[in-house]
Amino acid sequence: MPACRRFVLVVFADVHGNLPALEAATEDAKSFCPDAVVHGGDIVNGPGSREVVAFFLARGWNGVMGNHEDYVLRCTSPRATALWRSERFAPVRWTRSHLSRRHLDWLAALPNTISPHPEATVVHGSPGDFRAALRSEMDHERVAELYSGLASRVVICGHTHLPHVRELGDRLYVNAGSCGITLDGDARASYAVLTQLNGTWRCEIRRVAYDTRRVLDLARRTSWLEEGGGISATMVHEMMTGISWTTPFVRWWTTQCREQTSVDSYREFARMRGTVSLL
Repeated sequence: MPACRRFVLVVFADVHGNLPALEAATEDAKSFCPDAVVHGGDIVNGPGSREVVAFFLARGWNGVMGNHEDYVLRCTSPRATALWRSERFAPVRWTRSHLSRRHLDWLAALPNTISPHPEATVVHGSPGDFRAALRSEMDHERVAELYSGLASRVVICGHTHLPHVRELGDRLYVNAGSCGITLDGDARASYAVLTQLNGTWRCEIRRVAYDTRRVLDLARRTSWLEEGGGISATMVHEMMTGISWTTPFVRWWTTQCREQTSVDSYREFARMRGTVSLL
């Protein structure tokens, strides 16, 4: 009988400096004995950004550029937009200040796409656009159009923080979800395991529980909460609950309380949500 040909790929996307979640997902992934492990971008901008970058560097795991890597690399440029210099982007500037030159150089060298297997391509959103990514509500025509520039049989992305797997013809599309900030009401870390067996690809979205209290401890220990303000706090809420906080907070803050600081607005927003403030 012919030998069984098997290839296993693990993809961690949108970690956002959530080291406890990444550690738990990595431990879970060991049982699959992966041939390759990559990240799908947005591994930084979170309380353990430095630690997460060091985690990937130590293991030689590469990945792709995400919009938050782009923010971190460009936020102090003279050409940075006024928004990037505002209080809203305080966590991004905090992240940059806590990364070493080696870390920043590694982020700057990340490609927009990576092919860990000749038949598979990983991209943060879609080619040429960090934010346009596979979503469950997209119709088939839009999905095909979004990734028409790629020739690979398997396309893997992230960005939305919402896992989704779809087969269209002979092509497999995968959104790995978020390993650090899930937004589907389930706080467990999400990552993708793709297996090619004798030419056929399959995908499993894994969900892994971890101690979310460690995220809050990390956020306090690294000064993420203290220096990042209201946006940092809402991101920690998301990590601990799997429920969207940052987008509704920013919308409310910038329309209803634009004269207040992010911290004061966040405290009021937390009260409105019936939640104890982290600041």
